[in-house]
Amino acid sequence: MYQNKVLYLRWSIVSILVVILVSFGAALYVEETFSARIIYKKIALINAERQKLITEYHAEPITFQAEDTIAIAGLLVKRPHAKRVFIICHGFKHTKEHMGDFVTLFPDDTILFIDFRGQGQSEGQKISLGLNEHLDIKAAADYIKKYISPTAPLIGIGVSQGGAALLRATAYGTPFDAVVSDSAPSDFKYTVASILQRTNYIPFPIGWLALHYYEYFMGCSLSVSDYRHYASLITCPVLIMHDRNDHLINYYHAEKIYNAIGSSCKELWTAENTHHGRMFKEIPFEYKQKVEDFLLRCL
Repeated sequence: MYQNKVLYLRWSIVSILVVILVSFGAALYVEETFSARIIYKKIALINAERQKLITEYHAEPITFQAEDTIAIAGLLVKRPHAKRVFIICHGFKHTKEHMGDFVTLFPDDTILFIDFRGQGQSEGQKISLGLNEHLDIKAAADYIKKYISPTAPLIGIGVSQGGAALLRATAYGTPFDAVVSDSAPSDFKYTVASILQRTNYIPFPIGWLALHYYEYFMGCSLSVSDYRHYASLITCPVLIMHDRNDHLINYYHAEKIYNAIGSSCKELWTAENTHHGRMFKEIPFEYKQKVEDFLLRCL
């Protein structure tokens, strides 16, 4: 009996150590996949799109600093007599150039495309999945108000990670007159754990434990990206857009955010069978019309 207990204790200790080691390895994988600065494979395509925006639409490359001194890169398309200014926020592993379609969707408006920290041409070696990216948006809004137009309505459009960061920036005081959040997650911690389980075959408990290690390495808590921490603070008009069959960020994320937002003028609009974060590319006419109708109603 005594020997059985000793054997059981040894195997228990070994099992715990194995779980810890596997989780630690998974945490390193999570950091490399979701946090490390992105090296883009299609850099030639990105450069070509940037040159197109500069040549055809007279986009001006600009740089401004977030409050934690990280330099943020942008492309500014100024339109004469523009009555509105848009700040466009890209999704995870994308760049400002990926959002170039917005230059034709809103041809009469001034548009500022930005690269989030750790992505594109911006400085920074870490991506924080929305934890600090809202500082980049705030810096972009400050730039617009100081150098472009202090009075024109300021509208933010963010896709996926960009949508979540945009909502947080708005909740914490960035002076948007209206925001459009497209395909955004309501909670990055649960989303990342789910992605690891679905696409990388890391079992959910291991992925969840790995995220705790990851947060320790990052010196932060992804829980602050949970919609319950910020949505009720948002009082400006908000349009939530999501595809009901989104393969990456489930539609229920949109419902959670929408129901929690404190604005008296809010709307939840759904599409069908578009790819995650690509509504503005795949159904541009409907996308533009919905945004225009919303702005006309709420501004």
